[in-house]
Amino acid sequence: MKKDNLKSFLENRSTATFDVEKIVSATYDHGSDGIEVETELNLLSKPGSIGQMKTFQLPLFSVPYTQSIIAEDERKHDILYRDYEDTSSYTESITIELEEGKKFIEVPENKSLSYKQHSYTITYKELAPNKIEVKIVSKPSLEVIKASEYADFKNFVKSVIETREQYLAYK
Repeated sequence: MKKDNLKSFLENRSTATFDVEKIVSATYDHGSDGIEVETELNLLSKPGSIGQMKTFQLPLFSVPYTQSIIAEDERKHDILYRDYEDTSSYTESITIELEEGKKFIEVPENKSLSYKQHSYTITYKELAPNKIEVKIVSKPSLEVIKASEYADFKNFVKSVIETREQYLAYK
């Protein structure tokens, strides 16, 4: 895959603005219909500031759950989840390295969420004071969600979205 094609592929799936510095590897598994991309990116978005502290959100490249699936206050009909989703598993591994002399001072807690056969896990591992690894595993289920189960499913999706919108801070 060419660098420009890969950048376009990633931009269409990302929550961040970035430059592709290096393509380490890109593989496609025909059997599982899965793609694995390892890149080095330079984030272009300016971090937020609180005093001397800088904040930012994770650059994410998968979207297992969206606000649109839970937009209604209540449901009268079942959700045929396979109409919204065609992937049974997303895995993201993100290593964030700050410039030398900077260090992470606030990192969200590890979190595991589940609803029936749906699961979402995010873990943060410090590799060095200026370097962390974030691993996200999302497993949406393609099973029907009954209208009577909507409130519980909606709470699960809200929790996943809130977890994905958290900030990290460094100095």
